[in-house]
Amino acid sequence: MPYNLKKILFYSIFTLFTLIIFFLNNGVFPFWGELTTYPNSLIEIIIKWVNVNLQIFKEDTVTFTTKNNDTAFNYLKIILFTIIAILSAFILNFVKPSISYDKLKLFLIELVSIYLTLNLVFYGFSKLLKIQFPSPDLYTLTQTYGSSSPMHLAWTFLGYSDGYNYFMGIIEIASIFILFKSTRALGVLISLCCTSNIMFINYCFDLPVKIISSILFIMTLFLFFIDYERYWKFFIKGKSLREIPESFISNNNTNYTIHLDKIKFAIFLPSLIFCIINLFNYKNQLLNQPPKPREYGIYYVEYVVYSDSFCMQHCYNNASWSQIIIESENLTIIKYCNDSVTFNITQWDRENQTITYSDLYDSYSENQFSYAFYNDTKLKLKGKLNGINTQFFLTRKIIPSFRLTSRKFHWINEHSYYF
Repeated sequence: MPYNLKKILFYSIFTLFTLIIFFLNNGVFPFWGELTTYPNSLIEIIIKWVNVNLQIFKEDTVTFTTKNNDTAFNYLKIILFTIIAILSAFILNFVKPSISYDKLKLFLIELVSIYLTLNLVFYGFSKLLKIQFPSPDLYTLTQTYGSSSPMHLAWTFLGYSDGYNYFMGIIEIASIFILFKSTRALGVLISLCCTSNIMFINYCFDLPVKIISSILFIMTLFLFFIDYERYWKFFIKGKSLREIPESFISNNNTNYTIHLDKIKFAIFLPSLIFCIINLFNYKNQLLNQPPKPREYGIYYVEYVVYSDSFCMQHCYNNASWSQIIIESENLTIIKYCNDSVTFNITQWDRENQTITYSDLYDSYSENQFSYAFYNDTKLKLKGKLNGINTQFFLTRKIIPSFRLTSRKFHWINEHSYYF
């Protein structure tokens, strides 16, 4: 038969997954970005040409240098890879590669297993170390639900509980069972739960990592359907393990699979060690941050004096400050009465008691104030704001007074604590 649909589908999947792992490796393979600089540049040139000529996206909306995953450029990559995969599948069906279909299938299973496991283990350790979802900072604690983005809401929920982070991390690391033949079925089921949950969180809370989470989920489905008959007989038909035949992988104990195993762990172990070392280095950087300044805290504006004579309540207009949050020695967040926010690089001159705010995203916006503290609870700022002589009188909030951070775990709850 000239068209073997089963083989054409497999060759499509094989080519697509290989291209994705090569060009969208998500940083799981050490130095891969440096090694694929020229191929990535070629892909970038092709996609630019295709987009300009076909006008798929507006040219000024396609970003090539960003850390976000869900960019127009990456969607164009996936479209291009899918077209290449379909075309190559028909070619391979007629050409009949020298490597047998079963060997290619075994190779793809192991390649997907390495990629999937490295990603999930990486995310698992980032949760155990509380890197991916940090505890709510002062800015988060003062932000209302209504002014929060869906992503920030999800990040706050997931970052609040250390225990839940440890639970998620352990489950994701358990995906390592995929790499061993005797525990592959367990690893696939665990990964299916992990990747589906991650994907739906990303979709439902509009997190900008929908592409990679969808890829991981689809790859897990691929591993699941390789041995779907075994799952069907065990979970649906209630067959005993003795009545269920060995999996496709376990039944192929040839020299080829033995070599594949050796290559698999030769790639996986160094990559895993490299990822873990990077995570611990980053964690150490976070732990070695400069200590919080003594001015650290949240300050609410009580009232404002303009031009030495004009006194108004702090929210007399939308452009007025409502709150300043001193997060660290170098960062101050200013909230306005219209719920807008500016993030400011902060420079302290404690000898002369002056403070300078420079908008992180507007280098031309800079304001300098003299400051004075009273009883560690009152702060006065005096200077020029947008060319007008201005004095702010602020009151410091006691940090432990937040219900979210002060509420502890309770085994017994006579009434729901829903506030």
